[in-house]
Amino acid sequence: MPNSRRFPTNPRRRPRQVPDAAGSAGTGRRPECDVIRWADTTPARWRNGGGFTRELICVPPGDHFDWRISVADVASSGEFSSFEGVDRVIVLVDGTRMILTVGAVSSELRLFAPFRFDGGVLSSCAVPSGPTRDLNIMTRRDRCAARVEVVEVRGSAPFRARDLGVELFIPLGGPLTASGVCMPGTVLERFDVLRIVGAFSLAVTGIGHVARIRIEHFTNWPERP
Repeated sequence: MPNSRRFPTNPRRRPRQVPDAAGSAGTGRRPECDVIRWADTTPARWRNGGGFTRELICVPPGDHFDWRISVADVASSGEFSSFEGVDRVIVLVDGTRMILTVGAVSSELRLFAPFRFDGGVLSSCAVPSGPTRDLNIMTRRDRCAARVEVVEVRGSAPFRARDLGVELFIPLGGPLTASGVCMPGTVLERFDVLRIVGAFSLAVTGIGHVARIRIEHFTNWPERP
């Protein structure tokens, strides 16, 4: 049986399922799937020199994103960039110790345990035992939220979504195989992204941890001009 750590979505808003730049989610249609390969990403070094980031997916592309997922390699302690109006979830995937200070509150992150914080609050991290690596999920607070869980797969783990929406699966350790109605036996290497739009049934097989991320948009978000 899989073990999971769950992270609740924003309770203040009521989500709706909408199509977005990730694809259409029409009623009665087969789910749409694609894979974004980690091998195709490019590292971008931080301005303070303390690490670098590989962007996995950004919707829409650019600085004015609704949501964004990336992997960060932290080489040394330092401040985080500020993202006003953005909620962040960070998942430590490599390294023994990472201490995150948000405002005046410090928290030591646990391996594979999602941690949520306000991206607009002055934040910094310390890595007293050496470099770390983490998965980052960012969502624009007035437009959407992310529901994040990390599941430990030991053989096979089933996943299902009965409603429409956007879900992403990201192996955090070794390779895993995803099989479903739109994804027949596809091998996902570490940090590859399987993106599914629409209701689905999926089996993930192998040994390791996988992040499941659901993006939920709000009923009262303003339309873009």
